[in-house]
Amino acid sequence: HHEWNTDPWGHYYAEIGTEIDKRAKLDAIANLLEDIRPSNVLDLGCNTGFFSHYFARVGMEATGIDSNSHNSVKGTTVDAATSVIDTANRLARLYGVSKNAHFIESEIQPFLADFKQFDVVLCLSLFHHFFYDGSGYGVREKADVDALLKLIASRAKQLMYFEIDHRTSDKNCWLEADLPKILKEKGDFKQVNIIGLSTDAFVRYRSLYECVR
Repeated sequence: HHEWNTDPWGHYYAEIGTEIDKRAKLDAIANLLEDIRPSNVLDLGCNTGFFSHYFARVGMEATGIDSNSHNSVKGTTVDAATSVIDTANRLARLYGVSKNAHFIESEIQPFLADFKQFDVVLCLSLFHHFFYDGSGYGVREKADVDALLKLIASRAKQLMYFEIDHRTSDKNCWLEADLPKILKEKGDFKQVNIIGLSTDAFVRYRSLYECVR
C-alpha cells in the first residue's frame, strides 16, 4: 500500500500516471478560474476525483459524477476492486476536503436530467465516449450526440471546460476545425476559446476548450 506522509497533498501530483496530462489541464483551468471565483463546479466523469478534490480544496463546492463500477487508476494507492466513487470519497477524507467534495455514482444523462445548474462544468476526457452506444461498438446518431452536448452545456451557468479526442470526433460527426462553432451553437455560448492541444504523446489528439456564457 501507498505510504502517505503527514501532508497528503505532497503526494497529490504523484497520483498522476506519466501517460496522462492531468497536471497541465488542472493548471490551465485553475489559472483561468482565479479571476472568476465560482462557488461550485460539476466534474463529469470524475473517476477518482482528481479535479474535484483540487477545487474543493480551494473553497468551491465540487460534485463529481461517474458511472464506472471499477477503478481505473493504476498504481499501488487504490484497490482495483473498489469503485471509483468509493475511492474518490476515501481520498476526499484523506485530503480533508470531504465537506466540499461530493461524489455520486450515476450515469451522466439521468443525473443531468434531474439536477441543477453549476457555475462551472468540467467535461474532461469524457465526451468522445458518447459517440458510441452502450455496446461500445455501434455509433450513435449525430442528433443524439448533439442533444447530449446541449444537455451538458445547459448545466453550466458561466463556463464549461470541454476536452475531446479528435480521432473519435473526426471519424464520426464533428470535425476538429468545426468544434468551436459547434460548441458555441449547440451549447449556446457567447465565446469559445481553444486553451490548447495536448502535448502528451498518449493524448496528443485531444483539445481543451473554454466555453463562456
